[in-house]
Amino acid sequence: TVEASSSTRIIFNYLLIHILQISDNQLKVSQRMSTKKSKKGSISAMEQVLGPTLLSTFENLEPTSTIMKDKDLVLLYFSASWCPPCKQFTPVLSEFYTKYCAQNKVEIVYISSDRDVESFKTYYNKMAFKSLPVHDSADIKQNISNKLKISGIPSLIVLEAKTGHFVTDNARMEVLAVNGSESGEELIQKWKDAEAVPIEEAKLSGSGQGGLLSRMISSILKNPMYIVGIMFMAKRFLEKLQQLGEDGGSQNEL
Repeated sequence: TVEASSSTRIIFNYLLIHILQISDNQLKVSQRMSTKKSKKGSISAMEQVLGPTLLSTFENLEPTSTIMKDKDLVLLYFSASWCPPCKQFTPVLSEFYTKYCAQNKVEIVYISSDRDVESFKTYYNKMAFKSLPVHDSADIKQNISNKLKISGIPSLIVLEAKTGHFVTDNARMEVLAVNGSESGEELIQKWKDAEAVPIEEAKLSGSGQGGLLSRMISSILKNPMYIVGIMFMAKRFLEKLQQLGEDGGSQNEL
């Protein structure tokens, strides 16, 4: 009986230790899962929109979270070096950024449609603000463009930095209208005071998409065959005019 009781205690202790080990392992797994969820949940709104890193210069990548720390607004600038309206607007936007943005907690991020790295580098080096990385950002750019229904450039969209919510897609025209320091300060304050909404609920006006003329020019420049077609039609038109002129001259001679 004593031996049986001793054996029972040994078995009981063994089972107890085994159960405690299993419980401890389950607790560790649960803690790891909780840590992973916590890390995932800590990704900021701008990291979700723009990815983990941004260019501060062509050679320098910085964490998006660092760049966006304490920022109130983010302006997304859709542009390209081959687009004439973009090349006209970029110096205006760079001046606006230098004069008004840093002290008012506003950041600008260039979202490029340049055709190659060298074109991007030359164009971006003229800008004072940040940019999506030139490599491995195609999916990010496509996702943003689709959400904001970008169909032409230049476009300038204002988002709330903390939430990623939409403020306006008419920022380009508003920046062009800025004259004097008060006007620039007032415009930024107007954006901050506006009611921001989730991008999915935003009523996109289309005015931030560069206008009809800009969209036509962008479309033509992105498709060289359009230029060939236009030149061919222009040539035929001139030949027709010349033919009509010759016919008119012949009739006068008669």
